[in-house]
Parts: sequence; structure tokens; C-alpha cells
Amino acid sequence: MRKIAFLLFSVLTVYIAGMYRLLPLVMMFTAEMLLFIGMYALSRLFRYTTEITLQPPERAAYKGEAAVCRLVISRRGRLPLGQFRVRLQYRYDREKKNSIRLLYCSGTDANDVPVSGRYCGLLHLEIDRLRFYDYLQLFSSGRRVALNLTIPVFPRERSLRFERAAESREATVPEESTLQRPGESYHEIRQIREYRPGDARRFIHWNQSARTGSLWIKEYETQEEPGAELLVDTSAGQPLDAAAWDAFYELFSAVVLGLLQCSAAVQVYWYDPGSSAFRCDTVYAATQCREVLFHLYQAEPAAARSNPALPSGMEQDHLRLTTQLELYCGRELLVRFTQKNLQQEINERIITI
Repeated sequence: MRKIAFLLFSVLTVYIAGMYRLLPLVMMFTAEMLLFIGMYALSRLFRYTTEITLQPPERAAYKGEAAVCRLVISRRGRLPLGQFRVRLQYRYDREKKNSIRLLYCSGTDANDVPVSGRYCGLLHLEIDRLRFYDYLQLFSSGRRVALNLTIPVFPRERSLRFERAAESREATVPEESTLQRPGESYHEIRQIREYRPGDARRFIHWNQSARTGSLWIKEYETQEEPGAELLVDTSAGQPLDAAAWDAFYELFSAVVLGLLQCSAAVQVYWYDPGSSAFRCDTVYAATQCREVLFHLYQAEPAAARSNPALPSGMEQDHLRLTTQLELYCGRELLVRFTQKNLQQEINERIITI
């Protein structure tokens, strides 16, 4: 449209110049033609002298939040780059068809490309076409490229609430029994002090807190907690859709982060299709939880096709989380979550282990 308007204006200029024999208009028409040719040449020049790289987000990407990738531009030559357009395709492993977005970018050194993941998993990005425009956007010149990037999209950090059986009993017995005697399975209490920000909830002295109206903390001679063990069971026996995998990853993250509230570490056992064996990773914080999630994302395509047998004995002694959103302790079913109300159930349930 701009090109047609420019040509119509040039035709009008030369028509008036010829009718009234005006030299300034003749010179103006000549300048317009030179500008027209120059803009065409610029669009072709930008096509061959511009290189673009796609950089991953600086921070972890979470479901439903925009992760900002960067298009970094490098050019040969001193002329500033005009506007250009990129064709961005993206999809998850479990999706067969790519989604397409057309992004118009400025000619600055870097452009932000916000990407929002609908599901947890590996989001594959590909830029396959570039189109460069001249300064007046009269002409454009396209080029094929192959810029690929994979972004892990993680669930938002929510914690499922766990409490150990000893803690639940402690809240109901008289205060005298909270001072453990030698030979019992509990640690010796060294002192009781007021709560400070950052103290773990599992060390709250509930009876003292209820009596005084403020939180009090029990300090033990040794406050090291035994590590929890979680077995990830992907032997679903049937294929899962995108929403089902998304719910499983949400629940896995909530379970691990919840266990970290009452344990020093979580041993996560998961099936690695590459080695055809179960692998153990130790999780101390949310960072390691994301690393295990990344491994699960990578193993998902093979896990969906395989049905690995659980290691003998492990099913009886460990917490076990299945892709059907079921949490077991040994062979006992603790809770079955629903995909529809998963977020509400994570926020409201308290599980005793």
C-alpha cells in the first residue's frame, strides 16, 4: 500500500512538472525515483548483512508467566537497520502441530521476545524466516534461517503440606510428654525460644504458643531431619494428554517442595529411559527440584511409550507418586488428587506421613 501511494505521488509530481514546465518539480521527481531505488537496495542489503541469534531467558520460566527471550542483532556495515519481521514457531514435545507468531522488531541491538508457556514441559522455539524492510517500508526482502531454542517451563512453586506422624501426636499429648526422655525416638529438647522469621514450622511448640498467644520454637540438641524418599512412578499403562502431564508436574513439584518443609532433603527416584534404569537425585531446595523436573521433561517422550517395572522392595518402603495423581506410602494410598481441582487440593490438604 505504501509503495502504491509513493508511486502515485511520483506520477502526480511528474504530471504537474510536465504540464507547467516547473524545473523544481522535475528535480523532485528525480529525487523520488532515486529514493525509490535506494529503498529497494537497502532492503536487499539488510538481508545479506544482518545476523540474528536467539538467547534463552535469564531466569527460570514458569507456567502462565511471560519468559523473555532476546533477539541479538549483529551487522556488517554502518547503516542502521530498519524494521524486520520474524516468524516464530513453538510447540511442546507432546504436540504435533506448531503454533505460529509473527513478531515485528526494531533495528536496535537487541529485542525482547516474550513467550508464555501454557503447560509445564519443554517448549521448543524455532525462528525459520526473517523479513527486512527499508526505512520507509516500501520494500521487503526475506531470508530463511534456522534458530532453535528449548525452554523448560516449570510449575509455580507451591508446597503441599506434610506433617510427620510424631508431630501430629505431639500436638495432642500433654506438655510434659513433649520433653522427650532418653531412649525415645525423638531428639532431646535443648531450649524453647520465641519464633524468628525463617524458622521451620515443624519446630513450633504448639502448646506453649497456644498458652502465650505468640509462636515459640523448640531447639533440639540435633535438629537434623531424616531425608524423605519419593519414587516417581510413570508406569501409567496408557498415554497421557498434555493436561494430564501438566497436572502431574504441578503435583510433583508441590510434593517435593512440601517434603522439604519437614525434611532436610528429598531423594527422588525416577526412571531414566536412556539407561533403562531408575536414577536417584537428591533435592535440597527449589533449584534442584527444577533440575529433576528438567530430567523428567526430557524423559517424557520415552516414558510415555515405556512401562518400566518398579524396583523390588522400593514400592513397599517409599512414598510413591503416580502419573494418575495418586500418592502412596508403601502400598497404602494416602490421597488421590483430581486434575480439575488440583490447585485447590494442593492448597488445602494436609498429609500425615
